[in-house]
Amino acid sequence: DDHPFSASGWFNLGELYMRHFDNEKALEAFDFATAIDEEYAHSYFNKGVIFANMHDYSSAITCFSECVAYEGPNPLTLCYIGECYEKSGDFETALNYYDQVLEVDERWSDAWMGKAFIYNMMGRNAEALTMINEALKSIPDNVEYMLFKARILDRLDRGEEAVGIFEKAIEIEADNLEVWLEYTHFLRMNISVDEALEMMIEAMVFFEGVPRYYYRLVAYLMMAGREAEALIFLGEALLEDFEGHTELFSYYPEVRNNENISHLLEIYKDQS
Repeated sequence: DDHPFSASGWFNLGELYMRHFDNEKALEAFDFATAIDEEYAHSYFNKGVIFANMHDYSSAITCFSECVAYEGPNPLTLCYIGECYEKSGDFETALNYYDQVLEVDERWSDAWMGKAFIYNMMGRNAEALTMINEALKSIPDNVEYMLFKARILDRLDRGEEAVGIFEKAIEIEADNLEVWLEYTHFLRMNISVDEALEMMIEAMVFFEGVPRYYYRLVAYLMMAGREAEALIFLGEALLEDFEGHTELFSYYPEVRNNENISHLLEIYKDQS
């Protein structure tokens, strides 16, 4: 109120609105900042982030491009533009922007990861593997990247290498449920249900009482013919998170036809 023509004041107000997820007021504040100082690059950048989160990728690209025009080729901004084109399905343009990022900073791991994702979507797995390896050079212990690499190795029929990646990921983040879920799924599909179940039981030390873990454990127990044990864990999961049972059906649809499971669902539905 005291300094209505303070671009930095409007910018900071916009950031506060962003933190409170009030996109409309945040965008308005950033517009005031750029109206006062059209070269206030950070305002264009934040507007781009808001539009990207709203899945309005065209508006986001416009804002990020304005930021580049005033600020120069910043790798973060260029990478955001690449991601917007990627999510819009324009893979060739996205790849072009990721290459621009790497021209500015060849160690920018998100750009390598973006290229890996696109090549994966195109079915070009060998190239995707090369890109993810480059990403891991910068951040070798990034578990998300490691899981992506394991998936690519699986598609390339390099299962033994994928196992090594999964094992390393568990060493790094043993309390990350996603790692165990992906690893056990790999074991189920490539080796055996018994191997997947054995690994899942090993994970209980980290996830005892976690409904999502129990629902996947129930699936493997049912696949292995250990229904009595499965029903015990299913009861515990339903008690903690009844709505989560849809994940069990999504992963192992066959259990929908099991009378005992249907009976348990009816019992716990009334208690939820």
